[in-house]
Amino acid sequence: MSKIITPELITQLLQGALLPVAGAVGQSIVMIGREWINYWKMKNAVCIGEKAKEYLKQRGITDETQVRALTAKFGVLFLQGASVEDEPSLQDLWAKLLANALDPNYNSRDLKPIFFEIIKTLDPNDVKMLNQIYLLAQKIEIWGTPDITQKLIYIAPIRESLGFSDDEGLLSFQSLSKVGCITSSVKVKQKELAYSSTNSLGQKQILDVYLSLGDQAFFLTMLGVKFINACIV
Repeated sequence: MSKIITPELITQLLQGALLPVAGAVGQSIVMIGREWINYWKMKNAVCIGEKAKEYLKQRGITDETQVRALTAKFGVLFLQGASVEDEPSLQDLWAKLLANALDPNYNSRDLKPIFFEIIKTLDPNDVKMLNQIYLLAQKIEIWGTPDITQKLIYIAPIRESLGFSDDEGLLSFQSLSKVGCITSSVKVKQKELAYSSTNSLGQKQILDVYLSLGDQAFFLTMLGVKFINACIV
């Protein structure tokens, strides 16, 4: 008989993902398990499981036979990060990432290991700014290009719409830049290298020339878009 998806079942799926590597890492995995199964971490994990269950329910996924098996790598990385997160807005990111990992209809190739590090790096203000950037970028219309990463975003209206101070806006801008979700560099031209017209294969050497926009404007990166789709929207 199929099981209804519950936070406890999701917890079991995560624990089950660790079993294949138990022999490889020996006592280390036991230590990870012991650390994780303390009250505070368990409370965080169950809370995130509740949220993930609701996201899956909204997609019509309600029993165990409908979910995709989690890999050992995902289980380890997820538990290490999610079980120590007690900020509700950041738990939402972990829950959406988990729901997408379990959803067989979500492209698993879009779930990158770096997402775990990004979530652990961000704070609630960073998440608000990234979400606002994405919403604004979708509204910007550029003739001839539907590519959201080609849309120039100015930080001032984002900061003002969120009620952030100059310092708060700058800190979030720098955080999002550091994790690679946005970039203030734009390629302006290609230049042939003067000192070497060809390489060993007889090909011309071309140098991409980039211009920095400073902290006033930026673009979403492809990594940023994939992260938003997996963990925020």
